[in-house]
Amino acid sequence: MKRHASPWLALVLLFGALTRAFEDPSQAKIAESAYQESSNERTAISYLTSKTPHQNAVFSKAAHLLESLTAAPSCTRIAAARLVTSCQSFEGKGTADQESYEALDRIRSVYAARLAICELEGAGASVPSPCLPVTLSPPTSKNRFWFLSKRNVPDTGTYLVPEYLLEQCLKALESRPQWWTSYSNNRQNAMVICQASRLEVEKEELLDLHRSILRSSVKLDEGLYQALRNAAMEASQHEAFIQAVQSLQGKLVADMEASQSLFRRIFEDFLHEIELGIDTVSAAVATALGRVQSKTTVLEKEIQNATSQIGMFQQALQFAHQETVYRNQLALRTHEENNLAYRESASVLQLSLQSLVETDMARLSQSMGRLDASLEWLTSRLILILEQEVKMAERLQTMETTMEQSQAKAVELQNAQDTQFQALVAHSEVQKRIQFDAQISQALLDKAATTAANLHAIIDEAATKYKQMPDLHFGGIPSWTLYGILLFIIGVHNMRAAVSLFFLDT
Repeated sequence: MKRHASPWLALVLLFGALTRAFEDPSQAKIAESAYQESSNERTAISYLTSKTPHQNAVFSKAAHLLESLTAAPSCTRIAAARLVTSCQSFEGKGTADQESYEALDRIRSVYAARLAICELEGAGASVPSPCLPVTLSPPTSKNRFWFLSKRNVPDTGTYLVPEYLLEQCLKALESRPQWWTSYSNNRQNAMVICQASRLEVEKEELLDLHRSILRSSVKLDEGLYQALRNAAMEASQHEAFIQAVQSLQGKLVADMEASQSLFRRIFEDFLHEIELGIDTVSAAVATALGRVQSKTTVLEKEIQNATSQIGMFQQALQFAHQETVYRNQLALRTHEENNLAYRESASVLQLSLQSLVETDMARLSQSMGRLDASLEWLTSRLILILEQEVKMAERLQTMETTMEQSQAKAVELQNAQDTQFQALVAHSEVQKRIQFDAQISQALLDKAATTAANLHAIIDEAATKYKQMPDLHFGGIPSWTLYGILLFIIGVHNMRAAVSLFFLDT
């Protein structure tokens, strides 16, 4: 009797602890403080207190079952006490709902099987061999004859009973209806006892869960409030930034308009100076070419009068004819090249004007640099033209001296003129051929002139189209200024084509 007194006393104390835990006023104080903390926790506590009648029924049923076990053998009381302890100590926080339910169901099945085995032992029946690993171990005692005990299989604990051993024991109990009925009744009783044991634990778990949710919601509210404050600050900063950008844009537009007007005035003055320079240069070139043309006519008259020197100058005429043909071919080739260069220059000019409209100051400065270089090149070319004019004047002087010498020699050649009459007749045919070649050269020159006239018409048409295009039109810039710019660009690529266009225009 003494050996079985301590487990029964533990069972009674455990039942008293359960009833005191349910009626403890400290729980009411905790609920009252939680009610004052937030409305959400009041909802949780009302949810828990709403189940009080059901809980009272469960507790009363569990108490009735435990009272009915007072007269039961010690094996049954020990199994019931361990069932209560196992259900209270089980924690399913870190596992899923399905896993925790299966674990509790396994605990109930183990202790239901143990209670059924205890009933079999109390009735004096033999325990099935598959159920021996599931049986309870006896309380530890210093009995020397421990090997004479019936149950020499140690208790492995609730969580250490393998599942396959439990299934074998259940199959053995299922083999007889009386055993299975005992197991089913004990399983229902174990479910009620375990449910009553876990009510307070589940209530505490629900309260802890709700407190953690409440803390998380408070942190979330603080985070949302901070995010709203940050968003408001960012919105004000963004609005200030937009106002600063708008004011800066207004200043930039005003500066750009001022710089554009200043640049237009500077560019108009610069174009005016270029036009004046081109006019002076073209006047000088025209006077020089006029002198050259007058001297050339005088030279032709002198050549016509010097018929006696045809024999001496035959080679010179042939050379001049070949040079004329070569120059005509060269002029035709240069005309074609100039035409291509004009097209490229026109496209370049259009791109330059577009970039000028877009106020691309960097490219415009580069274009101004190239324009300065072109002006330098134009001055160098004008210097070369003046040098060529000086050389041509020197050649004309030498030709005048040679003509004077030829006139002196003409008297001496008068006697030889009769003998050379027949040669002159033969030479006249050669001269006719030369005249025919000269006519062909003149036709080529006329063709070149017509081509230049066509080019002039194309330039005029481009000027009219330029006037009609609103995107490429500058107010206050006359068409002759643009024509001067085009003439200057063509002159950069081909001076002869530019001079011919200038004289065709004049």
